[in-house]
Amino acid sequence: MNDLPQLLLLACAVAVDTIAVASSASLTFRDFRRLDAFRMAAAFGLSQGSMAFIGWLGGVSVLEYVEAWDHWVVFLVLSVIGGRMVWEALRGGEETAPRRLTTTVLAALAFATSIDALAVGVTLGLRDSNAWLACLLIAAVTFSGSFVAGIAGRHLGERFGKRLEVGGGLILIAIGSQILYSHLRE
Repeated sequence: MNDLPQLLLLACAVAVDTIAVASSASLTFRDFRRLDAFRMAAAFGLSQGSMAFIGWLGGVSVLEYVEAWDHWVVFLVLSVIGGRMVWEALRGGEETAPRRLTTTVLAALAFATSIDALAVGVTLGLRDSNAWLACLLIAAVTFSGSFVAGIAGRHLGERFGKRLEVGGGLILIAIGSQILYSHLRE
């Protein structure tokens, strides 16, 4: 895994869930702005890159402890946030939606979506990989994809309204459920 194309592909694979979460979460907040998209992208990129780096440093010993509960954390966080999005969309008008992306919600989303990056970091340590480059690429691709998805999600939300907000919430729940199912199936 030393060549750049493979590392870029790895970075894209790791960033997929954050991109989906960014576009879905951007639909929830009435006052969502470019600054919020930037904050979300920065939190996701930093979290993904850092967790991959921690996984690389910690190696296999960390993975056995995290694997026991990571899927439950992701499932719970994404289901609660997705469920709230669906509830708020179905409950009423614009006034029910939260106004701002809080730091607490942002931190929870960043943490939940980056747990798998920890496992990816462990695999970097097990292979002959340029871990520094991989972690930087993971952070950069996650940041870029999440920023674009946050902006696009908001614009689509303005156009398609509550239907898209319900869809976004259901997507978050589906992502969390799929991660939980795939881990429990193993």
